[in-house]
Amino acid sequence: MSIYAIKNNHQIQSTDPILGFEDERLDGTGWFRFLTFEGKRAYMIGTCCETCEFLFERVGIYNQGLLPKELSALFKSGLHDISEDVLKTVAPLFPSGTYEVVLQEITPRKVRPQSVDDYFTNEQLTAWPIDFFWGLPHYPKVEYYRSRTQSISADETFFEFINPTMPPASLNEETVNLYQASITSGEKPTVFAISVIDTKSSESGSESNLVKTHSCLSHYVLDGHHKLEAAARLGAPITVLSFVAKDRCLSHDESVAICLNLLNK
Repeated sequence: MSIYAIKNNHQIQSTDPILGFEDERLDGTGWFRFLTFEGKRAYMIGTCCETCEFLFERVGIYNQGLLPKELSALFKSGLHDISEDVLKTVAPLFPSGTYEVVLQEITPRKVRPQSVDDYFTNEQLTAWPIDFFWGLPHYPKVEYYRSRTQSISADETFFEFINPTMPPASLNEETVNLYQASITSGEKPTVFAISVIDTKSSESGSESNLVKTHSCLSHYVLDGHHKLEAAARLGAPITVLSFVAKDRCLSHDESVAICLNLLNK
């Protein structure tokens, strides 16, 4: 798994983007952040609290891909670099801001909430206690995918998540099978995503008095759900073109750079 290409500090100026971000203030609980599609909330992508646990939760459904039709064939066979034509064509989808645009290889594995692979039921509880009110681990209301888990230091770990925005029932088995065949033949089709990186440090770990830090890269899929599912079933690599929204990351620029550097290891 590695980075094929990266465009640092890519600037986008758009007037009427389909994608957006929204914050909501709830007294006593801080800021909740949301990813929106056409003004409607699709995901809660966490809080603005740097010592609270990392969260995502599906709160809505967007039932169509966002990849411009003129790029479909290119993404189907798989990108090998980030061209200016691709950047220009997809830019109107994104809200204005600064992005790290990353084309990388991943090997996704599918995760059911509360399973042995679920981050919220397992790794998160080593740094943050179970929610006092609910008495249960966080429930993201979606099956999601995981890729890398990597140590940064003795007390900091990097996690990577790929989150679908379409419901599983929308997947077409024939299309998944076609992508399985293309992946088996050696192709690495490209998934398209908008992403954020959150760096969260516990006040004290639940298993010790040491502060633990989780740096979490979350990709929210804009197009490529069938490719992602096919790769997960095969346990095979594909590629992801992600626009990491630096202005919306709960991480300092240095932490963002560290996380992206890990993608090459």
